[in-house]
Amino acid sequence: MYAATLISTALIAFFGFALVFAGAVIVTSLRTAIAMHGPLRAALSAISDVRVATYQHKDTVVRQRPLATVTWLPARRGGSLSPARNLPLAA
Repeated sequence: MYAATLISTALIAFFGFALVFAGAVIVTSLRTAIAMHGPLRAALSAISDVRVATYQHKDTVVRQRPLATVTWLPARRGGSLSPARNLPLAA
């Protein structure tokens, strides 16, 4: 009688844990699938682009512009819009 109660309690605990773990895996995979698909992905990308970065400079916290508003400097004469190609030539 005691052994049967112990075994049934252990089985309930094991399957309960397995059910919770499987549920967590399913929820995580669904959230990942939703986040990587279509309009929701675009919305999440837009939110992360507007995030404002901060950094510490001496005693003052300086707030940078939102990442979505960063623009390239104009290209040099005859250059391209790629920043790597606008570097000065080595002397």
